[in-house]
Amino acid sequence: MMATVLEGSLNRNSAVRTKLVCVSEKEAMQMGRNLVPSLMTEQLAEAGANEWRVQNRAVKELMKEQIWFKPMAVVLGMGIVKTAAWGVMARVIVGAVLSVADLLTDFVVLQQFWNGGEDLKGYRNAQLASLATSIGFQVVCVTVQNRKKCLWRILKELVIVLTGLKAPVDAYRVASGAEKEKDTEIDPTTMVTYSKCIEMFAESIPGILIQASAILITMNNGDEVLRSAYFSLFVSILTTGFVSASISYDYDTDPKKRAHNPEFYGLIPDAARKRSFLFVTMLLISAIQILTKVMLVVIIASIKKNYASLYIGGDFLFYLIFKAICRDYRYWIPMGGWHCGFGGFADYKSDCQICDRFHKLHFLEAPWRLAVCTSR
Repeated sequence: MMATVLEGSLNRNSAVRTKLVCVSEKEAMQMGRNLVPSLMTEQLAEAGANEWRVQNRAVKELMKEQIWFKPMAVVLGMGIVKTAAWGVMARVIVGAVLSVADLLTDFVVLQQFWNGGEDLKGYRNAQLASLATSIGFQVVCVTVQNRKKCLWRILKELVIVLTGLKAPVDAYRVASGAEKEKDTEIDPTTMVTYSKCIEMFAESIPGILIQASAILITMNNGDEVLRSAYFSLFVSILTTGFVSASISYDYDTDPKKRAHNPEFYGLIPDAARKRSFLFVTMLLISAIQILTKVMLVVIIASIKKNYASLYIGGDFLFYLIFKAICRDYRYWIPMGGWHCGFGGFADYKSDCQICDRFHKLHFLEAPWRLAVCTSR
């Protein structure tokens, strides 16, 4: 089994349910081949090792009998991800492709708005404002994260943000097993989640709203809508749905979160095929949620813009009132100083609320959000 694991070759994941004492040499080789597919589908090597454990009965029994085997599997998995051709580079490429695709669609839309004359000037300015807001939030995030570091480190992180390379860089750090540094506030995995939520909150949601609204206005004016506009909207919705599903998948399969709150985390099944099917389902649910929510807001705005503002503002105001009644108005973020107080509420809770309303992030539907009221 270990000899097959060290090969690090890509194979089809086929769970082995045989007991440890009854495992044959052929089944042991298959269990060794199953580690690589498990590592590929997870963001963390620890989560990949945990998936390998739950899918293969003999591996589960071995980890239970020999406590040293699981840590060894995690370290071995990190080494395989670092050295294999499909490992770190594949994840960096995926992050880069998603980032570049998002930027390209934004530039295509901006060009269409720019060539549309005065009629589309407002949409052009709104698109630029959303991009600037997203970059601004990212700059604040990396500055706070590295505020105890030297000036050179802060400037380096700012350059990564401004060049649009933050997504692949974050993917590289997580895939290579980077841990929380001494003078930073949060670990790389949490930073990836924060960055993705900021992009969805400040760029993806406004961008999709702006594109859909421009398409509807163009149709109402009797003008022809370019195919590139539909394609750009489709790519934006699908990419955002993929990011939303990835966040929910990574949170649910994290072994630490499953151990801490097993009653909530554990939606993703253990079987590889079921995991893939459920991920695609979450992607489609998120994409459909985005499309229906955006079309609802755009149609309301086409009737009267004040109605759309009233709809979004009323929904968010009801959320704030609900949190105030529950005395859950402030949210503590483990970053020290003033960041754990009002700033935590204004940024984290508002960001999560809007992302959940539009993208349906499943891990934000935790029951303890309602338990706050009942316990008080």
